[in-house]
Amino acid sequence: MTLHRLRASNRHLTRDRRWLTTAWVVLLFISSFRFSGFRDPALAASGVASVENAIEVLAYSVIAALVIKRWYGNRIPMDSSGIRLLMGLGALAMTSALWSRVPLFSLVRGSQVVVLAMLTAYTSHVWNTRSESEWPEWSSIWAAILWITCIVSGAGLLLSSWIDSRFTWPGTHPGATAGYLGVAALVALVMLMQKWEVSSVLRRVLPILVIALVILIVLTGTRTMIAAFITALPVVILTSSFASRGIRALLGGFFAYVLAAVMLLWPERLVEFVLRGGSVEQLSSLTGRTELWQYALEALERSPWFGFGYGSGRVVLTERIPWSGTGHNLWIEAGVSLGIVGAVLVTLIISWLFVQTFKNRHSVSHPGKTLVPTLAVFLTVGSVAGPTIALPGFLLTVAGLLIACESTRPTEPTLAVDLECPAL
Repeated sequence: MTLHRLRASNRHLTRDRRWLTTAWVVLLFISSFRFSGFRDPALAASGVASVENAIEVLAYSVIAALVIKRWYGNRIPMDSSGIRLLMGLGALAMTSALWSRVPLFSLVRGSQVVVLAMLTAYTSHVWNTRSESEWPEWSSIWAAILWITCIVSGAGLLLSSWIDSRFTWPGTHPGATAGYLGVAALVALVMLMQKWEVSSVLRRVLPILVIALVILIVLTGTRTMIAAFITALPVVILTSSFASRGIRALLGGFFAYVLAAVMLLWPERLVEFVLRGGSVEQLSSLTGRTELWQYALEALERSPWFGFGYGSGRVVLTERIPWSGTGHNLWIEAGVSLGIVGAVLVTLIISWLFVQTFKNRHSVSHPGKTLVPTLAVFLTVGSVAGPTIALPGFLLTVAGLLIACESTRPTEPTLAVDLECPAL
């Protein structure tokens, strides 16, 4: 009977692991793919649903049902400030439907953030019952991101998916593609430096993947994400516990040497790449973003504390800047959507990740010791010219996964030994 129960428990644990991995991978990719091509910003702002919207809502609904089923009868604690902040963002986003310029959109998108927060809380709860060496989902999720990113990138190369001489995935904006490539390249580098336990096939191709992904990031021409990637690189080197001080100094020196060589030997090419076919005036305005941000701040004066409703930037900002779609900045997007309160919330979420990584800096065995601070830096720099974690999508889901990792206080397994006292 005991053996039967043990087998049943192992089967349940295996199903739970597969379900968690699948749920995270779906949320990471479902929001950014455009199966029917690019949408006109004006059409998107009108509130007309698309095929992608229907697929996305269905995926979130299924995951929500599965999470609620596992929550039922179990006491899932949310004692982590990171999880509470994420849940607070979702709750405020849903509530904003009461005053939103796009109420249904705010309600749906807000509920997606709540589903992500619930999945984050449940994942942290599961990991809290295990030791740090028993988190197979952690490496499986990131490995899946790597493989899917490589497959879709290969499809983009085969289909010659280029927009204005910028590489991108089929039906995806180059900026979104650069976000995936940047995260995947950093993950591959961390796996290589930290010697993660991954499949033998992935372990062999990791060096090749890092080089290929870096080249593809550059080909997207997305300057903000390239800058975010370059800024996050030293974090990988400095926080890697498997590299000695000498190796870290050598890698850091090599990185600085390559950067200096590019700036000194090919300054014309560097300027040409940074300008991306534009002028110095366009670059100084951040390709029109300064005008967008100025208008957003003016609009925000009409509703400073709680904004115009979650995701309302697609309506408020396109009234004057038709090409905008979003605030093209984390804090501008959060401010227009949820006002000062929303901007403070997203700032606290990112700040919490940095605080937690600082607290865990001496934990050699912590799974997120290198990856969490690396991706936190990437998200922060990427937020300068992109909404990143302000709206449901790849980068917000990445933040949720990092929060789940940093919210976990795994316990080391104890070995129970029965000692028989010999008869006297």
